[in-house]
Amino acid sequence: MAYQELRQNPITGNWVIIAEDRSKRPGVLQINGKVQLPAYDKDCVFCPGNEDKTPPEILAYRNGDVWWARTIPNKFPALSLEARIDGQPQIIREGMFVRMPGYGVHEVIIETPSHNQDIYDRELGQVREMLWMYRDRLTTYKNEEELENILIFKNKGDTAAASLYHPHSQLTASPVHMQRLDLEIEGSQRYFLSENFMGKKEQCGYCDMINQEIEIKDKFGVTSSVNRLIAENPYSIAFLPFASAFPFETWIMPKNHRSDYTLISPEEATQLAIITKEVFEKLHRALPNFDYNMILHTTPLNAGIQEYYHWHFEIIPKLTKIGGFELGSGIFINIVAPEKAAKFMNTGLDY
Repeated sequence: MAYQELRQNPITGNWVIIAEDRSKRPGVLQINGKVQLPAYDKDCVFCPGNEDKTPPEILAYRNGDVWWARTIPNKFPALSLEARIDGQPQIIREGMFVRMPGYGVHEVIIETPSHNQDIYDRELGQVREMLWMYRDRLTTYKNEEELENILIFKNKGDTAAASLYHPHSQLTASPVHMQRLDLEIEGSQRYFLSENFMGKKEQCGYCDMINQEIEIKDKFGVTSSVNRLIAENPYSIAFLPFASAFPFETWIMPKNHRSDYTLISPEEATQLAIITKEVFEKLHRALPNFDYNMILHTTPLNAGIQEYYHWHFEIIPKLTKIGGFELGSGIFINIVAPEKAAKFMNTGLDY
């Protein structure tokens, strides 16, 4: 008998469909073949020695001419700080329609000098430097009054919309709301003000989620068919969310309540690097050379510390295509249950 199940995200209220039998359709899971890349590409503008081919760097971690992470303006920005009139972003109304110049920030974070090192096969220190660069760039715009929201994301591979192979992330900040982040924050606030499943109020939904994932793992074991947790250390945790919208979707977040990524401590950054590398090692073993998007959701700019929100990374492997049902309904169909994906990542046993 076919297995289908509707599951609801406890924070946003969004529903997903777990429909495992749909994975049996021909060609539905698209795991990319190995792409052979050199450690250095003389024609790559992000490789060392080609610094003059990029816009002037904004920030670099370097020792003389040797650098290990750089941030530069995006050469083809979606948003720009120059898109202002008289120093201010202007809202233009035309009847029911509203528009404004494309004011904002768009940067590129070059994560490593190596042309071919994904997160799973980098030195731990290099992973930490990437994560610390994220903190530094977010801190720069933390008190920018004209900007509302900020996002750091990474596209790896053709199916994830990457335009260059050299490992890099991007930062965007804009004066308008980001719908996905708004859903999470509004849902988190709603959860905080309501009684949770234990009858308690003023609880962070993400903290409750973490505690429940740990309880399931402790009760049934990390290799059980109900466990979704794949890595943890004293500061960080990684699991496949109960209402995963995508196969092998994985979240990484701090164990203790943290809403603002810029407040991460040096030790927390080290532990985050350890778990991030471990997660990508497990994903790579399960899905060799997979394409993916990685997204950092943190509190909006000028919001201060929030009792109800919790920063986190979302890693979304690009294994399936989005069709008319998803676009029309907003409900995603996941063809690999997160429990089965987690077991495969933890044990190597076929899901």
